[in-house]
Amino acid sequence: MLKPSQSPNIAKFKLDPMMALPLLLTLGVVFSSL
Repeated sequence: MLKPSQSPNIAKFKLDPMMALPLLLTLGVVFSSL
């Protein structure tokens, strides 16, 4: 069992995959505008 304090971000993405989609889209737009 992994401790929640070791990888909180990974746990968040696994629990909320829908939250990662907007972040990836935003990063894509930012990098494409550079």
